[in-house]
Amino acid sequence: MTTQPTLAPAAFAAKWRGVTTTEKAASQEHFIDLCRMLGEPTPHEADPIGAHYAFEKRVSKAGEGDGFADAWKRDFFAWEYRGRDACARRLVARPPSAPPGSRPWACT
Repeated sequence: MTTQPTLAPAAFAAKWRGVTTTEKAASQEHFIDLCRMLGEPTPHEADPIGAHYAFEKRVSKAGEGDGFADAWKRDFFAWEYRGRDACARRLVARPPSAPPGSRPWACT
């Protein structure tokens, strides 16, 4: 159920450029804005009871036990936002086998 986008990419970028709030404070609004920019329904619009598309869905992590996905859509994705500090730690912790200058992990 794709619809017309209601948020222009430039407006999205302007809104989120330089934001310093925590992941927990901003992740759902950021994801909703992505939906608006792409013309996709939000989790609540598509699935008001959260059976197949939801925020904060309990999921099994590969080899890590259970946790919560910030946004989840059955058979499509489990989306996890990370704060800037977590992202910086992941980028710094390159494995010794990675080629010089490579970025084995992308911060998103």
